[in-house]
Amino acid sequence: MRAFCIVIYMASEKMCQAKLFSILDRLFEKKMLIGRLVFEQKIKRVNELPIWADLVIYVQGKPLLVIETKKPSLRGARLKKPKTLFQALQYAIHLNSPYFAVTDCKELMLFERKQEVRPIRYYYKPGKIVSEELWEKILTALSTDEVSKLPPSDKRSSEVEKYLLGMARHMAWKILANRYKTVNVPRNELRKLTSEIYEIWVKSLVGF
Repeated sequence: MRAFCIVIYMASEKMCQAKLFSILDRLFEKKMLIGRLVFEQKIKRVNELPIWADLVIYVQGKPLLVIETKKPSLRGARLKKPKTLFQALQYAIHLNSPYFAVTDCKELMLFERKQEVRPIRYYYKPGKIVSEELWEKILTALSTDEVSKLPPSDKRSSEVEKYLLGMARHMAWKILANRYKTVNVPRNELRKLTSEIYEIWVKSLVGF
């Protein structure tokens, strides 16, 4: 039974990767975008085992967007785990990509990684994530570094607010843990920093 579950899990995640690869590859083939798409990009690390980014889009020879795909799950639970965000962030840092995204082909959270990490768009409407039109607009805006030209986020929901608050708290904890060199960070500072990060993130999500 365990082996069977693993096969289903991999197939589901691979199906999402395959859908996105097909959409993005068509855009490049039509020359609507100038660049290249790499599937399962190997990332070498010093004194550590290599890691693989699911999808990486290059423009002018440089990484533009790293996409981490996950198995679709109830209410995007797998997608919304802090581990998923920091996994995608790790790939973006290693590849020096200014943008990264996490998606399960039902929801998509797009992040900017420049002076700070911040979400810039969130999409969840049925069928939208696997639409050629959406990806053409996303990549056109990112390739010219014009975030303001991205399609607006879909409307906010209590589920997404909860997700953002949890991510903001995790980010705040990481910052404070690094500052104080301990996992037991001051609670009042954690609450304050979480609130500050959350407010910044909500403002960053245009249309949210």
